[in-house]
Amino acid sequence: MYYDRYNEEREALKNLMTHAEIYAKQTMNRSGAVPATLFMQGEAGPVMFVAPRMPDERSKDAFATAAKLMCVAHGATATVFVGEGWSRFAKPGEPLDATKMPSQCADRQEILMLMGETRHECNPKLMPIIRSDSGKFLGFGEAHETKADHMEGRFAQFLPVDYPDLETQRAAKEALHLAAKGKHRGRDRGRERGFAMD
Repeated sequence: MYYDRYNEEREALKNLMTHAEIYAKQTMNRSGAVPATLFMQGEAGPVMFVAPRMPDERSKDAFATAAKLMCVAHGATATVFVGEGWSRFAKPGEPLDATKMPSQCADRQEILMLMGETRHECNPKLMPIIRSDSGKFLGFGEAHETKADHMEGRFAQFLPVDYPDLETQRAAKEALHLAAKGKHRGRDRGRERGFAMD
């Protein structure tokens, strides 16, 4: 039983990674950017959750919280987070200085991240983004793939430690529903006052 679930989750992760990479390439070719997106394998099939604009830390935290609730609500067994970011790669024969954030370094590399996870394994894939001098997307460099026991950070560990029971899934769906209603009410109040809210 455990072995079957492990293999099902591994296969689900493999399929999600394939779909996520196709989506990312198509979106980059079309618009030159990819919004933060979480693919998940739910009980009823695959689910895709795309973030709205995330201009600040608060909006990033809100997306991560909602994405984790989505995983609970749908009984997800595998996820792939897709997003853009910065990274640095060690040069051959040289250690990597990890004391600075990549975004603060002159030799930083813009990357597309595909961060795949199940409850048993992690599969991060970093794809360097190649742009022209004007900033137009030209393609991807050679991908960096690794295996890891776990990943940490805001956009990692979307799955709860234990598989959620039906009651927990219902509670997560209700929380998402209430949050969506509150957001719509906020937008309506904003329009009434003469300004729009994103």
